[in-house]
Amino acid sequence: MKVRNYKNYTAVYLEEITSKEFKESMKKYTELKECEKYVVIRPTKKAAEAFAQLHSLPLSECKKGASYRILNLQFTVLNVEQGLVTFSYFNRHGKKETITPFVQNTAPIGGVLIETLFTFDTGKLLYF
Repeated sequence: MKVRNYKNYTAVYLEEITSKEFKESMKKYTELKECEKYVVIRPTKKAAEAFAQLHSLPLSECKKGASYRILNLQFTVLNVEQGLVTFSYFNRHGKKETITPFVQNTAPIGGVLIETLFTFDTGKLLYF
């Protein structure tokens, strides 16, 4: 994890996509938020690409009813229709949620679900 100060905000960069890195970035975010007005957490381009390559199954190959476990979060494919894939998962409060990423169906599953994984681990939105 690294921190970079910009003119109007401070960015905390995730150098790898792991649960440990998510938790460490939230600690740093909390520290910085005490003295900075605007702080954002985002993955580095290298980390996002490495994670997408690690979980490289394209959305077009996801089959209805299939399950995928990424960073201890189980995603189930509810529907595949006109190139859009709908996933369901249980959020951190045990409530079932669904998401339908609006991306090309050639996008890798890991790259598409980074934000959901971060929100699940930390309770905070990535990039905000």
